[in-house]
Amino acid sequence: MPKLSEEKWKAKKDEIMEVAFELFFLKGYSSVSVNDIIKEAKISKGGFYTYFKSKQEVFVAIVKRSDEKKMNINKQLSKDITATEKISSYIYARLSSFLDEENRKWAKFASEFWSSVNGDEELTSMANERFNTFFSDIEAILQRGIEAGEFSSLIDINSFIYLMMSTIDGVAFMASVMKQPLTEEKIGVSIDVLVNYLTTFQG
Repeated sequence: MPKLSEEKWKAKKDEIMEVAFELFFLKGYSSVSVNDIIKEAKISKGGFYTYFKSKQEVFVAIVKRSDEKKMNINKQLSKDITATEKISSYIYARLSSFLDEENRKWAKFASEFWSSVNGDEELTSMANERFNTFFSDIEAILQRGIEAGEFSSLIDINSFIYLMMSTIDGVAFMASVMKQPLTEEKIGVSIDVLVNYLTTFQG
């Protein structure tokens, strides 16, 4: 079998991930087997294991690809805007993504997966690493806002970030699993509530 170029190898890997994602979304992670992925992707078992060691490794690859997009949000925001504008833009970018059907699919799939997996050290470590990475991005914005006098110095940063991330996940759950329509107005209210705490909290 001729060796694939790096570009073709990546394209094939991405194709398998797309197929797996659709199956995970439609059937639920626990109900999908490697054989299901192989059949739907129209590849051999050996072809599958050329790219992935297991079904779980496919999931991890899908998560990492999604996380890269989210982590790039902070990098893409202008350095010239205020901390208030930056945290508002960050929250808007994260929440408005769920206006898109593909992202709602992802949220539903992720909710099902994380709810069904317990006791796996690799996944627990991965979940903690993801939380810490997002935490650090948000913490940097908050610290800048406090130093600039935009945010109250009395805010509890840890609790705020926990609440903010819970709000994002909760909106994702309502829009994807509960099928409750998300609107620009609801996103605006979420931003107002969170930013108001940062700017007006007096202890």
